[in-house]
Amino acid sequence: MVESYYGDGFEFSKDDELDLLEKSFRFDRECYEPYLINELMQDHSVEVFIESDYLVWKYQKLSENLGNKIDPEHKIMSCGDYREAVETGLGIVLLDKRSLDMYTHFAHWVVISDYSDGCFAVNDSWTGREIQMPKTRFMDSIKSLRNNLNCSPVLVSVEK
Repeated sequence: MVESYYGDGFEFSKDDELDLLEKSFRFDRECYEPYLINELMQDHSVEVFIESDYLVWKYQKLSENLGNKIDPEHKIMSCGDYREAVETGLGIVLLDKRSLDMYTHFAHWVVISDYSDGCFAVNDSWTGREIQMPKTRFMDSIKSLRNNLNCSPVLVSVEK
C-alpha cells in the first residue's frame, strides 16, 4: 500500500511529495558555490531572495535531515500545502519557530508571500498568521536553526 497525504482534496503519494522536496535548496555556508546559483537560475528560472552566502543547490529530504526536530504538532506539510504555497507564494522556508512566537525552538515551515522594503511577509500556514519579518531577523532565524537545532533550513523554490 502506498503511503499518501491529503491536501486540497487530492491524494498524493510519498513519491509525489519527495519529488517536490527534491526541488529544495540547502543552506550551507561551507558548500556555497556561486556558479551553481547562476546555473540554477538560468536553467529553472528561479528567483531567490535569500542572501547568497547561505545558498547552495543540493537535494535534501525531510526525513533524513530533520527527524523529530520539526514542531511535534506539524511533523510534515501536506503535498497539497506545498503545491499551493509554491503556486501562490515566493517560496517555502524552514525557520526556527522561536523567531515567530518566542516559544520553544522547533523547525517550522512557513511560506514567504512577499519581500519589500527589507522585510519578508511570512505566512505561518498552520496558524494562519502573517507577520512582517525584517531581513536581519529572518537571517537570524536561519542561523538559529543551525545553532540550536543542528539542522539546515530549506527553501522550496518557485519556478516562474
